[in-house]
Amino acid sequence: MSYHAIYGLRRSGNHAILEWMIKNFSQKDQRHVIKHRLITSGNSCYLNAINEYIQSRDLFIDYNFAKITYKNLLITYEDIPETMNSEYTLGFNKIVILRDILNVIASRYKRMIDLDPKSLDYRLMKIDENLFNCWKSHASAFKKNVLIIKFEDWLSSKEQRDKIANSLGCKNIDCVSTIPFHGGGSSFSKMEKIPSAKDLQSRWEQVQLPTEILERIQKSDISNLRKEHGYIK
Repeated sequence: MSYHAIYGLRRSGNHAILEWMIKNFSQKDQRHVIKHRLITSGNSCYLNAINEYIQSRDLFIDYNFAKITYKNLLITYEDIPETMNSEYTLGFNKIVILRDILNVIASRYKRMIDLDPKSLDYRLMKIDENLFNCWKSHASAFKKNVLIIKFEDWLSSKEQRDKIANSLGCKNIDCVSTIPFHGGGSSFSKMEKIPSAKDLQSRWEQVQLPTEILERIQKSDISNLRKEHGYIK
């Protein structure tokens, strides 16, 4: 049995990696949506973004169903630092999914352009100082012995995914050909096609970001961590 708490910013490739993970844990190329926040594959499942309904009785029901029914349970948090926890993930292994903040923001910004400013989805794409602080915490998580899965590494090759799967204690069956429905698919191509690795690593070239956002990304607290992870030289 394995229990993992997964932390990632929205538009970081979280759901693509999560579905790949549960398929590797179950060793089955199958996926079932039991309900909006409960996705399963064989003997494995994940509960999505529980911080969005942490006070709801629905989470209590979903968690207990998942804990009883599945051997491998992944519980995810979105847009919060990995230092935060809840009663649902006490004692779980912590994992951070990290993507270069420049492409995270480009993807979120493009998503915001296409959304109604009054909608919940628009608010969930917020780009503010909390976002930068959360990314900094995630990017520094390796200093706290938290496993970091870099989206770019995962995306780059089967060999890299083999290494990541090995670090998770499972075999990579490499099922990566589906588009997760959470978040409406890609910010750029929606659910219409699977984006190429090149596209996913150059989202910042496909949208005009405001000057103040670009200037914030260039400040030393962010740029030093980007250098540390090989995103810039």
